Amino acid sequence: MEYARPEGGMIRITETTEAQRRVFRIDGRLTAENVPVLDSRCTEVGRPHVLDVAGLKSADAVGSEKLRELASSGVEIRGASPYLRLLIDEGG
Repeated sequence: MEYARPEGGMIRITETTEAQRRVFRIDGRLTAENVPVLDSRCTEVGRPHVLDVAGLKSADAVGSEKLRELASSGVEIRGASPYLRLLIDEGG
């Protein structure tokens, strides 16, 4: 589990495994200040197969872009609110 408290808000990344698939659960706010925390985690243990964002409160433009990047590379985005899904799918 990794925590970060940059000025943009706290983020928590929890790693689990489901049916031999790496799952990252993100809680908090995904902002420009803490996207590097997610990048670092992906570098350390490898890209997740599933990104569970049910606990994600918000994402700024940089955070949304990171979610789109992961989704386009084949990572399954799970638990997105309708608003987050719009940001990911539409690039808004």
